[in-house]
Formats: sequence, structure tokens, C-alpha cells
Amino acid sequence: MTTGFVGHIDLDKFFASLAIKRRLDLKGKPVGVYNPYRGTPLMGVNEIAAKCGFKSAMRIRVARRLCQEKRERGEERCKKCPGLQLAIEDRKMQNEASSYFFDLLFESNPGRRIQSYGPDEAFIDYSGLIFLQAYDQFEKTRETVNKKMGQKYGVSASACLAPNPWLAKMGTNFVKPGFLTLPTTDSVKVFYSLPTKEFHGVGEKISQKLNQKGIQIIGDIAKTPREELISLLGIALGNRLFDLSHGKDESKVTPWRPAKSVGNTTKCEFPYLEHLQGRLRDLVSKVSKRMKEEGNYFGRTVWVGVRFPISENELKWIGKQKSLPRPHYFQEKEKILLIAMDLLFKLYDGKKKINLIGLKVTNLTQEPQLELL
Repeated sequence: MTTGFVGHIDLDKFFASLAIKRRLDLKGKPVGVYNPYRGTPLMGVNEIAAKCGFKSAMRIRVARRLCQEKRERGEERCKKCPGLQLAIEDRKMQNEASSYFFDLLFESNPGRRIQSYGPDEAFIDYSGLIFLQAYDQFEKTRETVNKKMGQKYGVSASACLAPNPWLAKMGTNFVKPGFLTLPTTDSVKVFYSLPTKEFHGVGEKISQKLNQKGIQIIGDIAKTPREELISLLGIALGNRLFDLSHGKDESKVTPWRPAKSVGNTTKCEFPYLEHLQGRLRDLVSKVSKRMKEEGNYFGRTVWVGVRFPISENELKWIGKQKSLPRPHYFQEKEKILLIAMDLLFKLYDGKKKINLIGLKVTNLTQEPQLELL
């Protein structure tokens, strides 16, 4: 009898739901959330906006153009629509809601391994339980999350229970909003009619590469011999896609997920090099301190970006990064500053009216490595 299942739970339209909770005037309208101060694309949209063709990661100017094009075509549902409503993200509210969400997961699953997959989704390990036992506990977890997150933040949750993390994640994406169970690895066949771009872990470029070879749907990936996938995509990815397309995933739920980066931004009142250097020094101190306090992180890539206006209503980011070869990792501010200043010199031309500067350290590890210099 099969034991060991994984639950994946994902808060529906997290960013947009919180924005509507905060601003009741947005209810019943297409909503997109972004941060103009950081120059982000759409971070999330609500269901109404999604049906209109807006989606996460869409650039703001593209979203506005799409809205205008729909109006010009005279689409029926656009006649009385006020257009896409942009709401600025509320980081404090998002952090509070995320913390509350994970508290509910831990309270509902004492002793179980829970892995964060972002601020609004997680995997829960039900190793050792048969399907009905895992189903019972996971369904109670989802009911608790739906009830309490709904009451407090107006957010619901979608979920899937499956034999491994990949199947569970695919299931949640497939069923949104709702709840799906996939009792066996053979359950992967439910996804075979979906286009390759819906295959979790396959980006647009890989999907296009598969399509060019006549591999149009997920079922086509499963039918393709392993050797052909390896020849097309390389050993690691070819093997990975072949196994996943047959429902096989050896990855485990780990109770800790390392941060992808540690970074900060700061406003610049003057576009002069000396001022930018001073602001960058402040950023380096903050980032170095956070690396030590938030997980004793060591990184080997530094990114510096600057933002400046290119028109009355539009801002632009440009950035450069430098990576050191393994095993050269660092966290000391002196070493970060040395790399960051070199990148700033490459970005500064004395012409751009820079009003924001950003710094990130990426390629993180928690294991101290051979020091730089």
C-alpha cells in the first residue's frame, strides 16, 4: 500500500485579494497590483482582470496598451468597464498575511515538514500516511485556511494532494480555484492534454523548442523517448522532463528554503556620483547586516541597479552584476562594496537623472566558503 503523500496549498490571487480587502472601491473591477517605486510589472491580478487577459509579470505599459486596444475594438464587456485598476502593493499587509498563513499550516500539521514556496504557497509532507489518512488531514488544513484567511484577509486557497511535489504543484495549477487529489503517479495523465507551456518548470523558450519538434502537449513529452529528449534538451533537463511526464519526482519536501537574494533599494536626492556612492555604501551596510542576521548567508554575485525617468510618466531600470567563481563566497560589507562600486562606475554616465539605486547579493549559501581576495 502506497504511503507518503505531499500536499501543495496556494492562496488564490493573493496580492490582488489583499489589495481589494484594503480598498473596497476596487471590488467588482479588474485589479492589478504593482510597485511603481520599484518599477515592478504586475505582481498579481484578480479573477476579473485575468478573464480580460491581464496576468502576473505583465509590464504595466503592456497592460495599459491591452486595455486601450480592447476599448478601441469596442468589446462588449469593456463598454462599462473602468479599465484595469492599479493598486500599489502593501508589503506590511502581505507579510502579516503570509505569516498568519504559515502559522495556520504549522498549527494544523504538528510535526510535519512544511516547505515555503513563496509568501502564499507551501508543500506539506505526509510521509508515512496512507492516502485516506493524508487526505483527511490535508482537507482539514485547507478548510481551516479557507475559513480563517477568508475571514481575516478575504483570501481563499487551492490545493492538491499527490505522491510527490511536482504532481501536487501541477495539480494546484490545474484545479484553481478548488481541491484536487491525485492518488497515484499514473494520475499524471490528467495533464496530458495541456499544452507544454503549462508544464510546471518549463519556460517559454523550452516550450517553443519542444513545439518546433512537434511536441505540442504534455502527453507528447511522455511519448517521446528519453534519448530524444536528452538530445534536444541536454542530459539533466531531458531526464527530468521524461521522468516528470511519467509522474516521477524524487525531490523531497524540506522544512527550509534558502532565500534567493538579499537586497535593498534607496532613493537618491541628487544624480551626482559622490551622492550615489554614499547611498550605495549605506545599502551595502544594510545588505551585509541582513545577510548575517537573516540566515548567516554568503553570496557570490552582486547586482547593482539604477532607476531614472525616460519620460514624464515612465521610469526605467538598468543594472549590472558580477559573479565570482565557486568557491568564492562572501558576506563582509568591504568585499561587497568593492564589487558594487565597480558596477556603479559602469552604470554612471553623468547624464541620467538617477533617483533610485538598488543592490542585491544572490547565489546564496549558508555554508562559509573560501574567502574572496
